[in-house]
Amino acid sequence: MSERGATLDAAPVATAGRGLAFQVRLNLLEIAGSQHRLSASSTQALLGEVNRLPRAFYPAADELAKQIERTLGDGSNVRLYDEQGRTLLVAIERIRLRSGRLPAELSAVRTALHGASLTAP
Repeated sequence: MSERGATLDAAPVATAGRGLAFQVRLNLLEIAGSQHRLSASSTQALLGEVNRLPRAFYPAADELAKQIERTLGDGSNVRLYDEQGRTLLVAIERIRLRSGRLPAELSAVRTALHGASLTAP
């Protein structure tokens, strides 16, 4: 549990006389070959914001939302291509504008997206 950004993401599991243990699952986001670990709460915040984007302006939002839902369910990686990366960046900026700041893990993703050279799927 020493990973930065780790959150308690699963139901408690009883242990033999030692109280409770929690499963920690981090979600991986791959941007131009580099991996970024996101907590479940940050991943859910991204999913919520991606789902709020108007599809007429962000056609990649549907597929991106499906990938984010899948990673929340089974822990698979989200690999971004050009349009999805731009869509995710808009979602992150909207989170930043709403809350006034970003969690460190989303700030790192934002920085990576600004400097990324993404390719088509």
